[in-house]
Amino acid sequence: ALPSADAALPAVAVVLQVASEGPLVDTFLDGEPLGAFDPFVIDEAALYRGRLTNGAYDWPGVRNVSAIYQEPALARGLRERHGRDLRFAGVVLAPGYLDGAEQKRLAAEASATLVASLDADGVVCTTFSSGNSHTDTMLTVQACERRGITAVALVCETNGGLTDHVPEADCLVSTGNEDELVDAWTPERVIGG
Repeated sequence: ALPSADAALPAVAVVLQVASEGPLVDTFLDGEPLGAFDPFVIDEAALYRGRLTNGAYDWPGVRNVSAIYQEPALARGLRERHGRDLRFAGVVLAPGYLDGAEQKRLAAEASATLVASLDADGVVCTTFSSGNSHTDTMLTVQACERRGITAVALVCETNGGLTDHVPEADCLVSTGNEDELVDAWTPERVIGG
């Protein structure tokens, strides 16, 4: 548990978007596929214990790998700043890459409701992938902003840009362009097979 912090400090939460689309593209919690799920608050310490893993075997340059979930730099950074210049409010695990417009809207509203229940003043919304999941992220940003919660979105660009955008998304951080080519390289050391 986090120690108490000055209530005058701004509280910041994270919406960690994951997708679990079926065999070969599932995300697992405690070894079980998440499948269709409603957003829920997860103890960020559970992430460090390796409870969340990605089993997706497609789009390796875009999807979040297990190491990103199990060594969450974003949550760790907020935890380290807790009590100094902010209060870390918590992590909401939210579905992304949803198929239908109504599913997307309901998940975004549920995520925003959970963020509000954490008494967050601000939230960082992550994106599982690109394309379809941009819509999930943008709707979550919009739902949070409409509740008075300042939202920042972390997004991967597709073909040089976003595939969706809402007016409330006025603070975006690009995590890169999935189509940008990188030079081939050889690691200095390989561990494993």
